[in-house]
Amino acid sequence: MDSRRVLEIILEESGAVDERYEGYRKDLTEVVAEIVNIERQHRLLSRNVKKEIADQINTLGGDLAEKLAKAKS
Repeated sequence: MDSRRVLEIILEESGAVDERYEGYRKDLTEVVAEIVNIERQHRLLSRNVKKEIADQINTLGGDLAEKLAKAKS
């Protein structure tokens, strides 16, 4: 399967995720796009891809936790 098809599938699936806060799907899509960009850059440069991807995921997780906490207040 080529990279473009994999990206299409990921974006389709992220669009079907529950909207945990207003704008969550958009944020998720942006994180997926950034991860794909990190991976593309990794092909050209020697970089710590695992750390960069983990940072993106942690940022989204922090945003989710913060917005869910605000919603419960």
